[in-house]
Amino acid sequence: VEHRGSGIGSALVDAATQAAWSLGFESLYLGATAGNSGFYAEKGWRLIETGVADLNIFRIDQEK
Repeated sequence: VEHRGSGIGSALVDAATQAAWSLGFESLYLGATAGNSGFYAEKGWRLIETGVADLNIFRIDQEK
């Protein structure tokens, strides 16, 4: 937890998202614990389902 708030997680999510866009993916999905869900929501991921194997499911679409 010592790296929380340092921007590493945000940089990793951004890099993975950009890599997926460059490979031609139009939508991405991920599962996040309730405690981490706010992080993804703040990055523009949209909550689409809750309680899937104790995870919240998020989606983000590539902007056209």
